[in-house]
Amino acid sequence: MGSGCKFCIGGMNVNCVGIDGSKGKSMIAVMRPLGEMVIPPFEVGHTDAELCELSRRLGDLDGEPRIVMEATGNYHLPVACFFCDSGFYVSVVNAMIVHGYGNNSLRRAKTDKKDAIKLANYGLDHWLALPRYIPEDQDTALDICASACGHFSVMPKSDTAKLLVEQAVSQLRATSISLTALRNEIQSLAASLPEYPIVMRMFGVGPALGPQLMAEIGDVRRFHSKKALVAFAGIDAPLYQSGQMEIRSRRSSKRRSSALRRTLFLVMSVILQRSSADNPVYQFMDKKCAEGKPYRVYMMASANKFLRICYATVKQYLDSLEA
Repeated sequence: MGSGCKFCIGGMNVNCVGIDGSKGKSMIAVMRPLGEMVIPPFEVGHTDAELCELSRRLGDLDGEPRIVMEATGNYHLPVACFFCDSGFYVSVVNAMIVHGYGNNSLRRAKTDKKDAIKLANYGLDHWLALPRYIPEDQDTALDICASACGHFSVMPKSDTAKLLVEQAVSQLRATSISLTALRNEIQSLAASLPEYPIVMRMFGVGPALGPQLMAEIGDVRRFHSKKALVAFAGIDAPLYQSGQMEIRSRRSSKRRSSALRRTLFLVMSVILQRSSADNPVYQFMDKKCAEGKPYRVYMMASANKFLRICYATVKQYLDSLEA
């Protein structure tokens, strides 16, 4: 029904109670058709005494009362359950539906009082279609909880179970110690390489990714050019030619070293998250992202650029050491 179809049913007055709930309190407004204000907006705390007084006051009104509330998380539940138990007709409506109701004013002011009046007017306009609120069946919820608890496996409190847990913890500690020793050994071996200081100064490369990068690349001088190193990593876009058709932009070949591609992707993730705006790789990445390139496309394109910079920088450094 539209806003102009407010009515009395069967000659009996109707009272629509709009309740705007919040944490610990609610704003109440009672309206009748044609905009008659029965009870101006007032505040009620969510205590037994105040809710009982409100129930008595609503019960003394001339005409049938119906309560309209918004579904506001858990805030509306105690009030809705209280009035349901007290025998009132309670309707809990979706907040998005009420939000778009009656927005015909140039001033979009929002207050608890206005919201309570809006709920009451909404209830009057939709009096016959108001869905009745039915509290959840607590017994059913308890049955579901009990059934679920019976399907969780629990280890028995026995000496055998205790021994198994202790052994698992011991193995986890031994693995952690071995991993730390392995990382230290890798770091020591990487530090002995001549390119170690120049690689570790590159942004995005840390104590873990630096040794990985050097291990996967090896001596950069074994590659005759930047393109050869990029092709070794499998992040090149090889030329495709057939007859008169020549395509220069294709997907990455993804051949050769998958471990190097993974290391480069991790380095790009660090640059994307932590780099300053003056980093050339980050600037290239930002440019490709602004062009609308997909995530993996601009990440691999940036890895291509990073690898070319790495090749030129490391090769120049190694050549200077020999000179």
